[in-house]
Amino acid sequence: MSHIEIIAGVGAGKTSLGKALSGYGFSFIPEEFETNPFLTAFHQDPRSCAFEFGMTMLMMHYNKINQRPQTDRQPVYDFSLVTNEAYARSYLDFALMKPGLADLYIRSTAQARKESVKPAARIFLELRPETQIERIRKRGRELEREDRTTLDFIRILQQYLGDIASGLNDGVPLIRLDAERYNWVDSEKDKAFAARFIRGETGRGPA
Repeated sequence: MSHIEIIAGVGAGKTSLGKALSGYGFSFIPEEFETNPFLTAFHQDPRSCAFEFGMTMLMMHYNKINQRPQTDRQPVYDFSLVTNEAYARSYLDFALMKPGLADLYIRSTAQARKESVKPAARIFLELRPETQIERIRKRGRELEREDRTTLDFIRILQQYLGDIASGLNDGVPLIRLDAERYNWVDSEKDKAFAARFIRGETGRGPA
């Protein structure tokens, strides 16, 4: 059984949706970004190690996607190789990564997608960058202070995520979910709706 990937930027609700789906017959597999050894240095000074941080995230994502977890439930990942490419292009736009290294990172993400197990579907979470900033503030992570996670960066990243996901011509369905409208943290109704909708879009029938 192939997996499902969730596409969105920081603070968009990827993990919340993955956890919600785990209660409706899916198997949630989190990103575990905190294990990236360059995480702290990257947030302190992105230009110092954006390439190392990004390539490590790509390897982590690639390995998890291709491990094929032993479960009879459909795996749902709160990340996607699409995300890596969108970040790479955003790093380049904001001069956080040298052009040659950014190009290598972008080409590596495309090759990794080509060599990976194809997902059953990709879920793109639609929401305003302003909402993402608000959610980042509320969760209060030290490494995500607003002076480091800017509105302009999130706006550009969200645009790239949508453009890249929409532009892929690999036969994988792209499921769009309104992350502004639905509450996958507190509302059982919204959790159940998301599970039913995703099952319907992937041809697996009702929950």
